[in-house]
Amino acid sequence: MATGTIVLIIVIAVVVLALLALVAWMSNKKKQQRHQEAQSIRHEAVSEARGVQESQVQAREAEAKAEQARLEAQRAEEQAARAHQGVSQEQALHEEKIREADRLDPTVDHKSDDYNPDTTAAAAPAPAYDETGRRDPATTGTGTTGTTGTTGTTGTTGTTGSTGAPAVDAEGRPVDEHGRLLDEHGRPIQGSDETGGTHRAP
Repeated sequence: MATGTIVLIIVIAVVVLALLALVAWMSNKKKQQRHQEAQSIRHEAVSEARGVQESQVQAREAEAKAEQARLEAQRAEEQAARAHQGVSQEQALHEEKIREADRLDPTVDHKSDDYNPDTTAAAAPAPAYDETGRRDPATTGTGTTGTTGTTGTTGTTGTTGSTGAPAVDAEGRPVDEHGRLLDEHGRPIQGSDETGGTHRAP
């Protein structure tokens, strides 16, 4: 074999070996890159797993709060049912007392077909409450806190012939010059004594 041929074979062999080495190096490098990428994904998955655990804890806490709210609502409904039952019992007792009174009252025909006991006193609506637990003024009855405008002696004119404000006793009631109580027309009330009397004007 000629020397040139031998040299050519050696060169080709070296080139082939170099190509194989290059392919192996590139394959190994690619494997390293894929391994690093896999490791990075694993780290991200671990971080996401912590977030998932926190979300699971929050979900369990929210579920526990919801269960507690359901139990409280159930207890409130049971209390309301017991309260309504108590009201019904009290109304029944009240109606029975009214019926008993009507049976004893000779002026009431409790045996008539259209007889109906008067239980309006027990049917008065209960005051409503707002969201803060206080009575709602929109549903609270008016006129039950006093009789505005019924105090004082407005409209009386005092004793005939006298001038200025009418005389009053120690309790602020109008009296004449003899100390007798006067009615709304300025006339002495029968039965009142000289010291202002003990009877109020009707």
